[in-house]
Amino acid sequence: MPFSRFVALASLAFLLSACTHYAWVKPSGDPASYPADNYSCKQESLASAPPMYRTFMPSPMPAPPDVVKSDCFTDGHGGEHCKTRVISHGYVPPPETVDLNEEMRSDLYNACMNARGWMLQVVQDPE
Repeated sequence: MPFSRFVALASLAFLLSACTHYAWVKPSGDPASYPADNYSCKQESLASAPPMYRTFMPSPMPAPPDVVKSDCFTDGHGGEHCKTRVISHGYVPPPETVDLNEEMRSDLYNACMNARGWMLQVVQDPE
């Protein structure tokens, strides 16, 4: 496939994906039951997999060695004065807190919605 055709197809796919989103669709049933089903499934998944937070302390990032810098100047009498300082480049990323049950809760929610007749589908946005 020529490169220009590949670029054109990739651009088209990107443009089409910008006009779509995922939505819960109930092919057989009343779509007005979505709010109640959504709420019930969220509550059930939350009860089965409550948030369980854990904070991870990341390792320090490798840093370049400290730099020793000297600033020197001469006074008006022919003397030279130097000031030496050490510049440290160490960086420790902030701790990261994650919910260990987030993925399980999402899976439980999706299974609950599927059991109630809902399917997550790609929906075309109106233009």
